[in-house]
Amino acid sequence: MVKTYLKFYFISIVSSVTILSYNLAFAVTGSAATGSSGSSGIRTGIEINGKTGFSSFVDYILNIFAFAMKAGVVLTTIMIIFAGYRYMTSQGNPTAINEAKDIIIGSLTGFALLLLVFLILKIFNLPAF
Repeated sequence: MVKTYLKFYFISIVSSVTILSYNLAFAVTGSAATGSSGSSGIRTGIEINGKTGFSSFVDYILNIFAFAMKAGVVLTTIMIIFAGYRYMTSQGNPTAINEAKDIIIGSLTGFALLLLVFLILKIFNLPAF
């Protein structure tokens, strides 16, 4: 059962990276993005954090990171609720209890990694949001 979840996470990550890569590959840059000849920017077709135009590549990546942090919090909460439900409905089955514990540990580990990235950005005084 845990292998099924790992496959799901892997497919989710690969599809997210594919979508973001496609978005970045077809982004309009330069004067076409802002409509003026003197300024540059990136305009995407996908809305990220309520914006479709970004002033720079760094701004684009920061918005993706902010979205990933918000999505990570939501997904961690959903997975912990799901694992709690699995734990409550296991009826003492040791296999089901261990699977629920593995889901909780996996979701908290993923969230800890997101927080670690955020902490590293703050330590090196890089913009995180």
